[in-house]
Amino acid sequence: MSGEGDSLLWRPGPLDSEDQIDNLTGYHSVRQGPAPFILHSENRAKEADNLARHIDEWISIGENVTVGVLVRGNKRKAEIATQLGELGIAVSTGRRATKERLVAVMTMHNAKGLEFTHVALLDVSADALPQRYLLNGLAEAEVEDSIQRERALLYAAASRARDVLLVSIVGEASELLPLEQ
Repeated sequence: MSGEGDSLLWRPGPLDSEDQIDNLTGYHSVRQGPAPFILHSENRAKEADNLARHIDEWISIGENVTVGVLVRGNKRKAEIATQLGELGIAVSTGRRATKERLVAVMTMHNAKGLEFTHVALLDVSADALPQRYLLNGLAEAEVEDSIQRERALLYAAASRARDVLLVSIVGEASELLPLEQ
């Protein structure tokens, strides 16, 4: 990818309330999020092993660490929660981690509005994001809208990370990532 498409949520420009291109010159965020760490794994079992290793490292940092493991769908949520449990990581499958279960595993949709010190985004692979079955039978304009919604979901999930963002890819990276493919 190159040029304007490099931004995760590229649009022709920010729009104001009247759908006119807005000028943001001079505006800046008080805080900039972390640069993501990209984790490539051969398969989902290796991904779980790699993720468990990172989570152990993060948790050992201190007591104010909160970890969110965000996935695209419920089936993957159950699968990674089981895998992490088998690897000795106590997880919660609700919207919050607890003192006993320091890692919250949830879907990207359920993470909206939350913040974690450390976030691992799973399913950022070509076969999972965007979910191709959602695009079947749609008109071209609807496909673009659907892909934009998937891109917005990925952006919202990535923005849940305060200090560390790990993006996990099994196989080929999602076309929604602003990476050299």
